[in-house]
Amino acid sequence: MGFFNKDLDEAEQTDELQEELRDEAQASAEEDFHEEVELIADEGSSQQERENAAEERRELRRQRRKRNELLATMAALLAVVVLSGTVFAGVRAIRQFMDSASSESVATETTENIQDIVQDILASESALPTEVEDVVTVEELLEEYIDTVIAGMTLEEKVAGLIITSPEGLTGVARATRAGDGTKTAIEAMPVGGLVYYRQNMESEAQFKEMLTNTMNYSKYPLFLAVNEGGDSYSSMQNSPISVPDVTKPGNIRSAEEAYTLGSTIGGYLSEFNFNVNFAPTADILYVEGAAVSDYCFGGDAAMNAEFVAEYVRGLKEQGISATLKTFPGTGHLKSSTTKSTVSTDKTRADYEADFTVFKAGIDAGADFIMVSNIVASELSGGMEPCSMSSSVVTDILRKELGFTGVVITEPMNGKAITDYYSASEAAVAALKAGCDMILLPESVEDAYEGILEGIANGSVAEARINDSLKRVMRVKYAYKLAEFEN
Repeated sequence: MGFFNKDLDEAEQTDELQEELRDEAQASAEEDFHEEVELIADEGSSQQERENAAEERRELRRQRRKRNELLATMAALLAVVVLSGTVFAGVRAIRQFMDSASSESVATETTENIQDIVQDILASESALPTEVEDVVTVEELLEEYIDTVIAGMTLEEKVAGLIITSPEGLTGVARATRAGDGTKTAIEAMPVGGLVYYRQNMESEAQFKEMLTNTMNYSKYPLFLAVNEGGDSYSSMQNSPISVPDVTKPGNIRSAEEAYTLGSTIGGYLSEFNFNVNFAPTADILYVEGAAVSDYCFGGDAAMNAEFVAEYVRGLKEQGISATLKTFPGTGHLKSSTTKSTVSTDKTRADYEADFTVFKAGIDAGADFIMVSNIVASELSGGMEPCSMSSSVVTDILRKELGFTGVVITEPMNGKAITDYYSASEAAVAALKAGCDMILLPESVEDAYEGILEGIANGSVAEARINDSLKRVMRVKYAYKLAEFEN
């Protein structure tokens, strides 16, 4: 028998041993044949001599039968060894046994030795990995954590968690500048997913920080604290009594570095106030002078916009602020605003390709949110519903074609383009069914909330659909835990 060679791979070791087992069996059969020939040749000897010789041969054949049985057992054992994944250990044990099995004493102790070999193989198997252990990623740990959080939520909490409103929309006051017992009671009764703040909420740095901190502490679940802060003339904090660093307006940005600095500077001061979401940057391409979004845009060149939007997103993200690309699918060719009236476009899918490249750049840069416009784009939707209520726009184009997996939020639903035609409940249900995850500024928070619950009750909205959106929301809210899981 050959010796065990560690330099051979498992397949070579197995093939070599199988060949040796076949050779042993063939040799044993040939010995039986030659003995039968010798027995016939001895027929001229005396009867006693022939009987003695025959007895000796029978004893030899008996021993060889045991050896052949042993060889067959070894072949079967080898198959088990291969299947068990302990080839090297098994081959070594079988070789050692067969090297010693040529002796008569060992040949009569087949069963005991086989048992010993099996025990040795099992012992070696326990010391070797039998399968590759699954490696749990931090992303999988986060998913498990989120699943646990959602499983502990009531249906009412889930639905409320998909609404972002203003402090006034939550509490019912005309102007909110404090977060006290009224806010605490309101947010306990309606645990909304987030709040968006405007200039009217800001009086001083100390006042505003206290307001945001209190609100955050009152909530059972993490809150999105959002603001519109693109660096333009309508930025809430830039135009408030609170002192923040001056920034260059988007339309005056001339390089990717400047776009990054704009995002980073804004992100820096937002994080000081505990904001975590910025409803910026505007990804619209400016096609016409006087467009409704002209003050918010970087410019009219698609490639330049794509680069600037991506850098702005990175600047925000590095300061811990989630960016929102707006307003999909692109409104830079329209002079009217959906806050004041219905706005429609006959722009074709081919015409929108340039706009999509800018949004795709922002997606690739890590934007957590995309805001879908309330304009009517029938060439994209195939109907007359607003884009925020179109599954063709939200699910087919934004999700499937552009590959966005983050949070899709509606444009404010208190604009005339919505309120002139839909109730708050109708608008909220339609947006969720289209694939949106969050309802921004419904005309009535209570009506939107009740309308979604009723939709679930009557089967027009599946609870699984609510859970899907809530998981996307929670992935953003609990993203900070990724660093904890890594440690």
